[in-house]
Amino acid sequence: MNFDPAQLNQLVNSIQFPIKKAQVIQLARQRGMNDQLVNMLDQNLPDELFSSAQELQSKMSGVMGKLKGMGGGMGKMGDVGGGMKS
Repeated sequence: MNFDPAQLNQLVNSIQFPIKKAQVIQLARQRGMNDQLVNMLDQNLPDELFSSAQELQSKMSGVMGKLKGMGGGMGKMGDVGGGMKS
């Protein structure tokens, strides 16, 4: 899968919290994220309310592992573009 890891950091850093999973998916689509990445977020993020960027990043860690396995390699969330560390 081809994707820009910075997209996820930009998405998380642009969100106003609290936010529900459905809103995260909607914002990802509005920002033109790759359909495969949006679908992976939709399938793997728990259906809950996220209170902070750190909480959302923590829940996205499973998605990141799957992306690495598909050849989309990236470090931890926060490694790209000066994002927040978890």
